Amino acid sequence: MAEDRAVLFGIDWAARWRTLVDERNAQVERLPRRGGPAGPGYWDRRAEEWRRLGLAPPPGDRFLAVLEPALTPDATVLDVGAGTGRYAFPMAARVRHVTAVEPSAGMRAVLEEEAARLGLRNVTAVPAAWEEAAVEPADVVVCSHVVYGVREMVPFLRKLERHARRAVYLSIRVSQFDQYVLPLWERIWGEPRRPEPGFIDLYNLLYALGVRANVALIPFYGRRTFASAEEAAATVADLLFLPEDRRPHPEVERYLREHLRPAEDGGLTWDFPPLQAAAVWWER
Repeated sequence: MAEDRAVLFGIDWAARWRTLVDERNAQVERLPRRGGPAGPGYWDRRAEEWRRLGLAPPPGDRFLAVLEPALTPDATVLDVGAGTGRYAFPMAARVRHVTAVEPSAGMRAVLEEEAARLGLRNVTAVPAAWEEAAVEPADVVVCSHVVYGVREMVPFLRKLERHARRAVYLSIRVSQFDQYVLPLWERIWGEPRRPEPGFIDLYNLLYALGVRANVALIPFYGRRTFASAEEAAATVADLLFLPEDRRPHPEVERYLREHLRPAEDGGLTWDFPPLQAAAVWWER
């Protein structure tokens, strides 16, 4: 990856990325809350929900299909931001070893428990954020839906590339993560939600750095399933950064009454227009 400035079409894409992250964070800091997706313990609280919803990608997962040619029996993989093992486990079944870098203790605990239950002895969990992780290079580096809150994206990407002997694979949303609750955000807080960095920002940043990445558009999800109305309300309240003293919020309850329906397993399902993501990868 080139070491020059990340300028393309007269835009410094590294600076733009920082601005998007800063403006989104600053908007949240003005709110009377603690918690939300950026707050302490958020991913720890979500770990059991992710276990219940299923740890493996669904059959025909497009990102896994993009990865497939690189997952040879002799390969080693670094899974950066591995979560509960959504991709670490199917990759471990195909390759020699997977190093799963995951800073959340709750997510990491589920990953290690499930790896043991599945008898996967070739998965090693590393308790660190990528910026601080001290790990050996691998043949393939994978980073799926991790980078949205990374402020200094250029050193993050350079570290990914330095640790990849063969190729780097990222997935990133094209649509906004909280798109399906954006009407609620403006109704409750009186201003539009600031956007997160997305695919186009990543692609232009890479291009400005001299990386001509491959791209495949892939569906994200068009459904959320919850064990109860209370769990759905808590999830939406986290996305809206509502403080505890404003939960339950009448606007959230009304919105969920309009969108939730019974699921076959006895829980509740929320269908909404499918979001879109992209696989972005390049070889060394």
